[in-house]
Amino acid sequence: MNTGAYTQFPETLEEKSLVVFYIDTFTSGLSIDISKLNKQDIKIISTSSIKTLEAKKLTFSKTSIITAKAGSKTQFQGADSGENKYVELKQEYNKYLIVSFDDVLTIKQEEGAEIT
Repeated sequence: MNTGAYTQFPETLEEKSLVVFYIDTFTSGLSIDISKLNKQDIKIISTSSIKTLEAKKLTFSKTSIITAKAGSKTQFQGADSGENKYVELKQEYNKYLIVSFDDVLTIKQEEGAEIT
């Protein structure tokens, strides 16, 4: 098994498909162009402490909008994604993420959204 060295995220994934990241198996981080994601259900599984995972994070590249949503979720969109193309994650997964952006990053909070 080639863990941690997978650098090419698939060009197309079915909308609303399940994507699971076993982050403990990474030898380094993984960068994903946010525009390649579209309403996938993302789960991040880890049994390690956050300190041991410092170099094993997911990077959402080309992010343009981050929105804190009700129900303890965070929504990520890319500049070229369009309004209906996004991915939402449970806020508990934010500790495993690095978000990169090009020129402008807009951060929003919906009414009733709690940030943890």
